Amino acid sequence: MIAFPSSLSARPAAAGRLSCLCPVRPLIVAACCLACAPSSWAAGAAGAAVPPAAAIQYTVRAGDSATSISHALKLSGTQWQEVAQYNQLDPHKPLTVGSTVRIPLSVLKFRAETSRLIQTTGGVKVNGQASRSGVYLNENSRIATDAGSSAVVELPDGSRVKVLPHSVADISQSRYYQAPQGSVTGKVADWFAGSLKLVQGALETAAHKLVQRAKPLEVETTTSIIGVRGTEFRVASADQTVHKDRAEVLEGVVNNANTWKHTDITLHQGQGAVVDPNVAEMQAVTLLPAPKVPAPGQVLRLPEARWSFQSQSGAVAYRIVAAMDPKFESIAYSEKMSTPLADFSALPPGKWYIHARGVDQYGLEGMDATTMVVLKNPDWILQNAAIQATDGKPTLGWSGLSYGNGRPIPGTATVQVEVSPVADFSRQVVRAESAPDARTLVLPEVHANASYYLRVHVRNEALAKAADNVYRFTMPLDIGNKAYSVLLDKMPEPPEPMEAAAAAH
Repeated sequence: MIAFPSSLSARPAAAGRLSCLCPVRPLIVAACCLACAPSSWAAGAAGAAVPPAAAIQYTVRAGDSATSISHALKLSGTQWQEVAQYNQLDPHKPLTVGSTVRIPLSVLKFRAETSRLIQTTGGVKVNGQASRSGVYLNENSRIATDAGSSAVVELPDGSRVKVLPHSVADISQSRYYQAPQGSVTGKVADWFAGSLKLVQGALETAAHKLVQRAKPLEVETTTSIIGVRGTEFRVASADQTVHKDRAEVLEGVVNNANTWKHTDITLHQGQGAVVDPNVAEMQAVTLLPAPKVPAPGQVLRLPEARWSFQSQSGAVAYRIVAAMDPKFESIAYSEKMSTPLADFSALPPGKWYIHARGVDQYGLEGMDATTMVVLKNPDWILQNAAIQATDGKPTLGWSGLSYGNGRPIPGTATVQVEVSPVADFSRQVVRAESAPDARTLVLPEVHANASYYLRVHVRNEALAKAADNVYRFTMPLDIGNKAYSVLLDKMPEPPEPMEAAAAAH
């Protein structure tokens, strides 16, 4: 039998209490777990205070003893004395069935587990090297995202962390501790401990709710540590000069600790706080509600794809996020604006999911409004396009290029055309190309009294991503040397699959 220090006194827990995890790292106690924390800390043999430490709680069962628990945990005599002192156990009394024994993580065996990079968008680096989804991440791995890039990390417990554009984050801890389910049976259970460090930028974290945790999932910044068990929240690190970090809770409860002033605050759903290293007191602030945004399916034309929404009372700025998926795991755009207006001109055509939220006077970002927009290629036309006889040859002529709104398109342009008797251009296609900045183009193999389709492609920097225009025309009966003018009928642009999806959203 391993002896306990004689100076320790008994402190049994209430009978029938269930086993639970209890985070006791200084100032990192999640509100949902406060019931597991002792009201005071025991004094050791020399009278020194026993410092709080991350620990799990083991419920004493019938047949348990100090020896059996120690053997189950493979503890040395010194380690068990640490456990005994930590729990104020009386060496002269047996363990009480139903009482709890707090076992510090420092004496438990553990194994490190890899996390996984499950989604990358744009430029993402792991430990300084370009990376992609599927890569496994060890403890102390660093993930960095470029502007317009993002990454999603899945921790071993199923929690997901989004590393937002222009951010840097470290996986500080990712491991499982082994603790007995019952010392008599010898069965053990795995308890997860994970933590991240936000070096720069912002994270969005969704902590898995159904996990045995050795301590709360933690996110550390320059000024704070946020501890949670199962919740969804955002964390942003201030620049290196200001050092004011922020946390915003979207779901559940978190504990936000000011590591500079050794104070903490509990934040509930819809609340946020700013951590100032020079101010001890922290204030829980109600986040701004979601702003009003246009209904899903709004179509915007590149290159001037500007999207706006209604201004919001209490907002001094706005955050607008664009992702390629409805779960917002492929984020390619995240910008803070002084007005409720976003410029999506740098994004490619397609369906984009949008988060918009107001930013209050404290810099806290509010609840998200979600919608979807469809970005389409520029709408452009050949101005005053017609087919006329030039030296007896059918010639396409135009006065210039313009966007659909009538604004001229700048730059040098070369016009390429395809002519076919069928709308899908599947047969008898002939091609021709104009000189740069020319305004006429002879059409080959165009016959009298026949109908054709004309597909026009423009080589122009401003229209690099533009879709081709398709026209329909019918040549007159006599196209000899007689003067004629054939107007072109612009065919409607075929609907894109994304629009149908937008309408059904």
